[in-house]
Formats: sequence, C-alpha cells, structure tokens
Amino acid sequence: MSEIAHAPKDVEAVGAPVLSVSNLSITFNSPAGPVRAVDDVSFSLARGRILGLVGESGCGKSVTASSLLGLVRSAQTGGRILFDGHDLAGLSEEDWQSIRGSAISMIFQEPMTSLNPVFTVGEQIAEVLRVHRRLSRAQAHEQAVVALRRVNIPAPEERAKEYPHRLSGGMRQRVMIAMALACEPQVLIADEPTTALDVTVQAQILALIDELRRRQGTAVLFITHDLGVIAEFADDVAVMYLGNIVERGAAADLLNSPQHPYTLGLLGSTPKLDARAERLTVISGQVPMPSRRPSGCTFHQRCPFADEHCARDVPPHREIAPAHWVSCWKAPIELHA
Repeated sequence: MSEIAHAPKDVEAVGAPVLSVSNLSITFNSPAGPVRAVDDVSFSLARGRILGLVGESGCGKSVTASSLLGLVRSAQTGGRILFDGHDLAGLSEEDWQSIRGSAISMIFQEPMTSLNPVFTVGEQIAEVLRVHRRLSRAQAHEQAVVALRRVNIPAPEERAKEYPHRLSGGMRQRVMIAMALACEPQVLIADEPTTALDVTVQAQILALIDELRRRQGTAVLFITHDLGVIAEFADDVAVMYLGNIVERGAAADLLNSPQHPYTLGLLGSTPKLDARAERLTVISGQVPMPSRRPSGCTFHQRCPFADEHCARDVPPHREIAPAHWVSCWKAPIELHA
C-alpha cells in the first residue's frame, strides 16, 4: 500500500482539549430489548485540531455526535462528556439550548432538511444571533450578512434575502456553515457535510472549514465514511465499528500504518490515483445489528485474521505506539505488508 499524503497543520493553533468524551455508552429501548448503539467510546477534541470519525453507515457516528449536543434524551447514556472542564451530563433542556449553536455547533449532512423553507437564509442566521448574542433585529441581520460573506458567498446582501430552495446544494451547505459558525463556537461538529456534493464543491467546503478552523481555532469533529477526505483534512482519526472505536491516533500514523483489520479494509476499498493496477478490496459480510452484537471482538465474523481467541474474548484498547491505540488481539503487526 502506497504511503498516503497528509497535509501539515498550523502548530500554533493546537491547544489543550476543549471537549473530552470518556467511556460514553448510549442504549436505546426496543421491542426486542435494550440496544447499545455506542459502547465505551472515548476521545478528545483540541482547540484548532480536526478529529476525523470514520466508519460504515450504522456504526454509531451520528448518534455519538448527537449526544454531544444533548439530542439523544430518550436514550440511556453512561460515561462523561466534559466541555471546557464542565460535565454536560444531567443538563436541563434550557441549559442545552444555551450551548447548541453557540458553544457547540453542528453542520448536518443534508441542508434542505435543516433549513426552514418558509424563511430566508438571512432570517435563519439572524435568529441564531438574536437568541445567543441578544442582538437587535437590525444588528442580527447585519451580522448574518457578515457570516455569509465569511463563507465566500457572492453578493451576500442579496443572498440573505433568498429562500433555501433558490440556492444550489453547495450554496445551501455554505449557509449551514455560516449559521454554525455565526456565534464562533469552540466546537464544530460536521456530520458528513460533503456527501451529497460534487467533488469540486466538496473541495471548496473542506477548504472553507479548514480555513475557519485555522482562523478561529475551533475544534472540529468531522464525521465521514470517506478515508480519502480524512487523509487530506484531519489531524487525528478515530475508526468506529459497531459502536466501538477500534483504532485511533494521528492521521498520518494511522493511515500509513493501520493496525486494525477493519481500518485496513476501509483503506483497501478507497480508490487511489497512483495504484491503477491494484484491485479494490471488499470487507466480507455486513455490519451486524446492534441488537445482535457478536461475542469477543465485534469484527471477528468479518475479519480474515480472526481465530478462536478473537471470537471468545473482547480485546482491550491498547497503546501499541506513541498516541496510537487499537482494539485487536493481533496488533501490532504489519497488516498491510
């Protein structure tokens, strides 16, 4: 496997963790009984750094993100979420509303389901500013135009008067970013914000988030299934499978030397421009239902390296190299050799 390029980041922007998640678990009730969607997840977000959270659909990425905004109130949660040193567990809905969109913001995957079709985009951004910044209507409108200009929307004064359906997909996504960043949050959660966009607009959106991260020092949690995007964009990576983080570490180290078979499978299924003769690999089987979690290692039924030990015992989350953690009985080995 050829080495994956990784763009350097501004060292000056890096700071102490602004958000820390420790042993997070999220369980939903179902007719078949309790279903654990997230199981013992831990990670941290540092000021000015981008953490990529990757994995197949249904592995628990979006549920994890929603919990950071207090949006899984119907579920049973465990563990700790520390924001700026304060535990978010047990906050009232009123307290959460003061945090959402202000201290912690989120960019959703499909802006048309997040933007209100009966209000102009300027009105919707202004509403965020009026709620969290206590601005007058005129002041909020002025700042909404500034927010649109900041995300490189042309003629922002005119665009602010448009309704969402009058804008292109890429423009609507920029509006979502402008809304999320209007109050200069400390943490930005981006839940697959470029999935529905063409590659040209995707590159523009990624560059925009990276520029704003550098300028404002915002900590970014970037959720995606695309490791190609992560290779060019993230400082750190956490790989999620069936509600567990199975591998995490610095992006350059983890992507160039994967130590979990699932990470290896994801990388092998990513097309590469410099590897025309290589066939893409396929991860056999499907992600099990959370209500039917396998015994032992949750990946053992799809893993080409698994043995009886893997099927029987849950692997610990071990540090196999400096700042490189993995949950696999076979690590450390050169899986990509």
